[in-house]
Amino acid sequence: MRVKRATRSRSVDVVPLIDTVFLLLVIFLMMVLRMRADDGLEVELPPVGRSVATATDDAPIVVIGVTRGGAIAVDGETCALADVARAVGADVSRVEIRGDRRAPHGVVMAVLNTVQTAGIRDIRFGVSPGQEGGTR
Repeated sequence: MRVKRATRSRSVDVVPLIDTVFLLLVIFLMMVLRMRADDGLEVELPPVGRSVATATDDAPIVVIGVTRGGAIAVDGETCALADVARAVGADVSRVEIRGDRRAPHGVVMAVLNTVQTAGIRDIRFGVSPGQEGGTR
């Protein structure tokens, strides 16, 4: 009686490679979408002269943007100054204020005061790396 031996295929199985590439593509797309938290809000951040430290923990950050015209948006949703505290929510512990470099100072300070009054103590300001103090 003869026993047949299983023959090994000499081709390369590319299915795991394709799965890995698609997984990496999805991960990169999700990271890009997460980095663009304030879509639709045209804010030119003020430049700073030195590098800015980044957050190391994963606590959620609510982004409040102030445009050069004084419009306010919380995570991309436009709202009035009186509604900022309600839009931020009670369970938020970290806020980043991204004020346009030509935004009215009073509006940015009013947003800061509203956020502080809501009890949020971890408040950050969004800036862009660049030369300090230059005007355009």
